[in-house]
Amino acid sequence: MKLQLHQLDLIWAVEEVPVENLRSWIINQINEIGEPVRWAITSMKHQESEPFIRQLIVEAVVIVA
Repeated sequence: MKLQLHQLDLIWAVEEVPVENLRSWIINQINEIGEPVRWAITSMKHQESEPFIRQLIVEAVVIVA
């Protein structure tokens, strides 16, 4: 068992994933890599041309086998 640090570049479609479900959506994305120990959104960007799309940078420490 090892701990690894990962940086994920996630595209969040605000209309598809409401803010109330954002935490569980992010955890599901992290679970594809390993079991999350700790995570944080470190950056959020959007373009005026696409008002309902956000780019999230998430840093996560995960347990991998």
